[in-house]
Amino acid sequence: MSLFGYRDLLKQNRDFRFLLIGQIVSELGDWFNNIAVLALAMHLTGSGLVVTAILLSRTVPIVIFGPLAGVIADRFSRRTVLLGADYSRAILALGFLLVNSRERMWMAYLFSCLLTAISIFFTTAKASAIPEISSSSQLMPANALTGSTTAIMQTLGGALGGVATQVLGYQTAFVINALSFVASAFLIYQIQFRNQVFASQAGMGASGLLFIRDFQEGMTFVRRHPIVLGLLLIGVGWATGGGAAQILFSIFAIDVYHAGDQGIGILYSAAGLGIVIGATLANWYFRNKSFAVTKWVIGISMVLTGVFYSVFSFAQMIWTGFLWIALSRVVMGINHIIGTTLLMNVVPSQFRGRTFSAKETVVIFTMVVSMLLAGVGQHYMGPRSIALIAGLLTLLTGVIWLIANLAGAYKEIKDESLEEALVSETSVSQ
Repeated sequence: MSLFGYRDLLKQNRDFRFLLIGQIVSELGDWFNNIAVLALAMHLTGSGLVVTAILLSRTVPIVIFGPLAGVIADRFSRRTVLLGADYSRAILALGFLLVNSRERMWMAYLFSCLLTAISIFFTTAKASAIPEISSSSQLMPANALTGSTTAIMQTLGGALGGVATQVLGYQTAFVINALSFVASAFLIYQIQFRNQVFASQAGMGASGLLFIRDFQEGMTFVRRHPIVLGLLLIGVGWATGGGAAQILFSIFAIDVYHAGDQGIGILYSAAGLGIVIGATLANWYFRNKSFAVTKWVIGISMVLTGVFYSVFSFAQMIWTGFLWIALSRVVMGINHIIGTTLLMNVVPSQFRGRTFSAKETVVIFTMVVSMLLAGVGQHYMGPRSIALIAGLLTLLTGVIWLIANLAGAYKEIKDESLEEALVSETSVSQ
């Protein structure tokens, strides 16, 4: 397969090609919105606290609505969920046009919160749908492409969003964001989603009770399969350092390396570059590895992520910091792509939405806690100590995974085991 399977995937799989293009368009539009909202907040209020509040309003809803998003993605057509999310986000994105004074800043919080709440439904349905539009052999390159695209958009999207906001103005950036969701919906409308198995329709009752039952079934499935639970906890381990990094990159660039705003961009670009390289390496070298090999790679790559991030905490110059951050994200990129692909392969369709939403929810919650603790802790312990602690926590997660794997905890999910889980979960719901 040429170019690590990317060219063949995009050429042969029309549905994934449309999904990827839609992701690129909507994520670019998101960055236009992100930069415009933050710049507008500073222009209208001049308060860093307002910026922090907006960032929180774009994070907390994921934790609140994540469980519901998983239930909806498993119970309803994922195509319908994706289209509904895009149409809703297009309308909400236009709501920012109403934010034109300090007195209306509350609208920025409201629309930021609603936009994020709807987005978790989209991302959950998208992750759940990839195995339905891709063959098993295409999952690794598909995940590598989607992961690399997100990293590239993080690197380039901020810069393009900044230029668009400065040249075209806030309102134009908001309109572009809304149009990006319309374009994404147009592409998704043409995709044929196949082979979705819906969550059990048994026990239909009041919507609130139905949600609780479906959510409990999903969490029971996760608990009964150590490989699934372990992959969720790996995400939590990364988030301990990943959340702190959102605070520490800026602090290291300005207070430690004295490199100013340019230094912030350098460290973030190191992270984005590392993820792209890691995703490519995962797809190139590990695409056809056995289940047994994959499990060891996940643990080892997590340990190396922690080691490299810990070394970063001692780096004296920004370019050595760049190197260690890039290396930590290379192995983390390998870990993420392999882990995501493994999760897609082992989790049945009817549990995929709840599993991926559970992972997203706990990861984001951990990142928020990590950000808050890092922000407060660096005043008392210094940024280097906080970075070292974050690296060691990540390393410890990898060690725990390796010990559990050595003990034989992580086994493939067999059909018989799935039947037992379904029977157990049905009895629990009754």
